[in-house]
Amino acid sequence: MDGISITCIYTLISILILGYLFFWCYRSYSLARFRQDIFDLRDQLFERAYKGLISFEHPAYGMLRSTMNGFLRFGHMLSLWQIFILMIIVRKEKMNLPHSYEQEWEKVTRDLDDEVKTQLNQYRGALHFIILKHLIFSSPLLMLTIFAPVIAYFGGKEFCKAIVERIKRFINPPTNEIDSIAYAMGR
Repeated sequence: MDGISITCIYTLISILILGYLFFWCYRSYSLARFRQDIFDLRDQLFERAYKGLISFEHPAYGMLRSTMNGFLRFGHMLSLWQIFILMIIVRKEKMNLPHSYEQEWEKVTRDLDDEVKTQLNQYRGALHFIILKHLIFSSPLLMLTIFAPVIAYFGGKEFCKAIVERIKRFINPPTNEIDSIAYAMGR
């Protein structure tokens, strides 16, 4: 074998190893990171409830915790492509779930004072940010083809924040359905 053949073989082996690491190992890592972020958020909520923010028996605490548990339970099935399909179905058929998450949330937080409501809504916002981050960064193909070149070209945290905000506004309509499903699965 000449030097070019050996270089080709080593290059092919390197590409296969990188593909394995990126497309298989990274997905496991991404899911573990997603779940750990939700565990951390749930622990923060527990700590705040323990310190008196809200009673453990209050329905709003139970609903938020059950929603987090639902995302923990079915996080392995959550992907950007499934969200796109859900958005198409929701927009075409106006999916009627037995319980609207937003309506249920309004009902269970009605008796809380504004400061507690605000803090609980911040936990919901943090949960949605964790989900959005998982959807974006759990797709190796998406990261390779879109985000890596764009981030490399523009760089900076401000650009990343602007992209995340635009995606949040785009994905915001089906969050009620996603939350409803997670809440039902977390019960």
